[in-house]
Amino acid sequence: RRRRVARISASYLRLLPEPALLVRATGEILAANGPMETLTGRAPGAMEGVMLATVIASPADKVGAYLRLCARSVDPVPGAFDWRTADGSVLTMRCDGGVLTARTAGEPAVVLMRGRARNDEAQRFTLLTRKIEELSH
Repeated sequence: RRRRVARISASYLRLLPEPALLVRATGEILAANGPMETLTGRAPGAMEGVMLATVIASPADKVGAYLRLCARSVDPVPGAFDWRTADGSVLTMRCDGGVLTARTAGEPAVVLMRGRARNDEAQRFTLLTRKIEELSH
């Protein structure tokens, strides 16, 4: 039953327009949607099975504490982390996380993390400016 719930949840994850992840409370990434893969520069499916602490540049104890809070909360828990992108740069992203499926005797809780770039508007303006510069040369 739990695997079925995870598959269904991963299907819904694909519908979200913002970057999002399903993560076990232990930190293992179960699924990432397209916007998260695009934002972090990773290929489709490349984040599955990876530990969250390896893609976040923020301290591992901060990541663990955040996941523990999320695993106990049905309400969104705000946070912000520095994410490592595929090209080696770091991107600060705000996120809201909460428990999707509670912990059971044999399985850790599953947390839904929904993110957005910290300065969405500023980043869009910077990208637009770069594009205009490219087109004018």
